[in-house]
Amino acid sequence: MKLSFLIKYVALARKLYKKIFEKIIPDQFPKLTSKSVIKKGRKTPEFNKIDDFKALFWTNIAKRTKSLSLCYSTNLPVNAPQIAVEMLSRGYGRIDNYLTETEQEIVRKSITNKISRSDKDHLSEWARADEKIEQLIQVKLNELTNFFFNKSVQARGLYHYERSLSGNLKPQDTDPHVVDWHADRYIPFIKAIYFPYGCDWLPYEIVEISPYEYFQKVSKREIKTFHEKLPSQLSKNKIYQSYVPPNTLITSFNMIFHRRGKYSSPGERTAVFLDWTNEFNYIDLIKESLLK
Repeated sequence: MKLSFLIKYVALARKLYKKIFEKIIPDQFPKLTSKSVIKKGRKTPEFNKIDDFKALFWTNIAKRTKSLSLCYSTNLPVNAPQIAVEMLSRGYGRIDNYLTETEQEIVRKSITNKISRSDKDHLSEWARADEKIEQLIQVKLNELTNFFFNKSVQARGLYHYERSLSGNLKPQDTDPHVVDWHADRYIPFIKAIYFPYGCDWLPYEIVEISPYEYFQKVSKREIKTFHEKLPSQLSKNKIYQSYVPPNTLITSFNMIFHRRGKYSSPGERTAVFLDWTNEFNYIDLIKESLLK
């Protein structure tokens, strides 16, 4: 009886600690740490030796982990899931017909309840996904996330609805850092985007390149910089654009340059963004590097 109570108490305390820690530090994975200034309307990093040391330190840690080290190698393991093989070969993967019709309806109802859709010309609304939706989408990604993180993880989801009635967007109405080529991290990490209604406007764009080739061509300082145009060494690479049918999920590495498409006409787009930075963190990186 006492042991049973202790087990329940420890489990409850762990869950409570995790929720509090996530509220205080929602992003627990090495990120683009350089201080930035705004020059000519663009975010420009100011580098220093501390930033360079952090980048070098965490890059060496990532290279020693079991799965993230694959991004620094040309060797593909024989047991890798097909979606992981796609990502390691070209930087992204795609899964069509992702959910069943019943599951799709559950996701769409949840989005409708969370997103208001006012009458403004331009809308860009975000909302935290329901936990049951995060779990529903995560189930079919377990093989991929277990492969990269070597443990069971739960996705954190955000709904995003974007719309323009006129298609004429003023510069101050959108974030220039989203439409510029940029990376979210400087060491490997994955994210996913689910398009419940498909995407025929404002696509997600990413450079088609293997992580290994990317790290050979692009410096850490370039990765930490926002680019209106891609660096010259990537100018000949193809660009993948997420023009996809309904019920499609895209996975990608978010340290590879990507951006949101630019406005050129009226339209709307609904997406569910998924990441795992609250589940696989600094401690996991270090543990993985020591246990490899």
